[in-house]
Amino acid sequence: MKYGGKEITDIPLWELGAILNRMNIALDQRERASQHVKFNADREVNGKKVHKMEFPPINQEFLKIKNEIELEIKRKQSYV
Repeated sequence: MKYGGKEITDIPLWELGAILNRMNIALDQRERASQHVKFNADREVNGKKVHKMEFPPINQEFLKIKNEIELEIKRKQSYV
């Protein structure tokens, strides 16, 4: 599997850790965004009723890549 045009197995351990950290930050931001009132309750805007929006599902490809990176980190750590 590739990340940024490189095979995950060719990415150094330190870089995988940095990538995983950025992915976890993105997941945290996504979680915070899901708590916004527009996704959780109907509301009134400029005197008009606005129905709550459906929060979009997470991209499954993102989760696959994150899982592969986690597995590769564990694999590389077992050699250290």
